Amino acid sequence: MKKKATKPRQCKILFLETNLDERLSSDRSQIRLMKELFSHYENAELITKEIHSKSDLIKFIDFARKDKTVKIIHISSHGNSYKNKCNLTLTNHEKIDLTKPEIQKIFKGLDDVIIYFSCCHIGKNDNIRKQLLEISKAAAIFAYTNSIEDEQCFIIEPLFYHLLLRTNKRTSLSAIYEKLRFIIDYFQIDESKDPLGCPLLMAEIKGTGIY
Repeated sequence: MKKKATKPRQCKILFLETNLDERLSSDRSQIRLMKELFSHYENAELITKEIHSKSDLIKFIDFARKDKTVKIIHISSHGNSYKNKCNLTLTNHEKIDLTKPEIQKIFKGLDDVIIYFSCCHIGKNDNIRKQLLEISKAAAIFAYTNSIEDEQCFIIEPLFYHLLLRTNKRTSLSAIYEKLRFIIDYFQIDESKDPLGCPLLMAEIKGTGIY
């Protein structure tokens, strides 16, 4: 008897982007790229919003919390991690320190959502990834451990969504992440000395369940 085909997962993605620092060389706007990318996926819906302040971040995270059809929150901003700080940097240099409990609570109650930080260095802090996963109840936290260039984001993140949206519902996030790590290493997208031992993209995944 022929097995019944499993349909690809349905995804609503909330994409949040801040203005990048005018003093820096990067002038990327991922919103344009993402709109073009998701126009080719019938099983995905993209919502794009600009976040310029902490209040914007709170407002749109709250929107995702209430809308149970949102499966991914993708945050594109500057980031840095040093000493005891782990900051998102929003428009006009506003710092959002993810080490602070009151900031972590912004992400509370995002049950089974994937949170993807498209920001430099946020994934370097193991404790922050674990704390955010625990308080948010998210399915996974994806974040970069080092500086990330525009061209790397424009390759890695479409690959992530392709693997997520083109595999069936029974494929675990762990399996998707391992495939993505292999691709990043094989095609030398991660140019560090030890891309497998210390990967550019880290994922903190809840349990081993199916997303």
